[in-house]
Amino acid sequence: MAATGRRPCIPLILQTHGNRTSITATDLTDEGYPVYGGGQRIGFFSQFNMEDTLIIGRVGSCGFVTKVVGKAWATDNALIVTTDFPINYLYYILMAAELNNLSTSNAQPLITSKKVLNHKIAVCWDKDEQQRIAYFLDGECARIDSVIENTRASIVEYKKLKQAIITRAVTKGIRPDRPMKDSGIEWIGEIAADFDLQKLKYVTDILDQFRSPITADQRNQDAEVLYDYYGASGAIDKIDGYTIDDHVMLIGEDGANLRMRNLPLMYEVNGKAWINNHAHILKPKKN
Repeated sequence: MAATGRRPCIPLILQTHGNRTSITATDLTDEGYPVYGGGQRIGFFSQFNMEDTLIIGRVGSCGFVTKVVGKAWATDNALIVTTDFPINYLYYILMAAELNNLSTSNAQPLITSKKVLNHKIAVCWDKDEQQRIAYFLDGECARIDSVIENTRASIVEYKKLKQAIITRAVTKGIRPDRPMKDSGIEWIGEIAADFDLQKLKYVTDILDQFRSPITADQRNQDAEVLYDYYGASGAIDKIDGYTIDDHVMLIGEDGANLRMRNLPLMYEVNGKAWINNHAHILKPKKN
């Protein structure tokens, strides 16, 4: 027999951090309560503003859903979920909802609580079935996460190997029998005897005069030809103009990536691009 009447609604409140105190990167410590931004954990803090709940990335990693166990602090880059609905089941509902598609900006991804709350989702109201679904997904996701973690560990090791190969080649050369000398610099160690040490400023030109910041709402994207807009973490948007037309290297100047190192700190740009004030522009000097 078909059900009649209206289905109940999920009691859901989304808000930014309940405490008006804002924290910055300098407030983070090595111990205390975990601190979560729009996505992953970014450090620790002496206070907490949530406990045993879910958070949804609001800025940056928008739509990223995190299950928080115990006490923690959420920055205002996250929406804190307040609900009486079963957390474990709701977690998987939100994971399946593809909330990242609700982003309102290309340059700086952003979602609002209103958009999330009005987003349609599939819901099972049978409590026993909810538990079975959550239990099943706990097991399946744990197995998949284990594979991901092992893969991630392998990627980290390969990245270290890649860095070691690069460092060895540029400091010692590629001939195994070449004589070495002490560089006098701890992180470099020995270098090939016929290699020299030079300050970077003597082999590159700094072209920071070609940097120009421009806010997201001022970046025109209506033109037929658009160019990459670069910041500290690489190309982050498109724009109808450019500040440089050259073959250069960019080095991130600031930002969260200097702390987290999730992305490369150096990028190659060849051609026309717009560079903002969060990346230094380097070009090798002519021999």
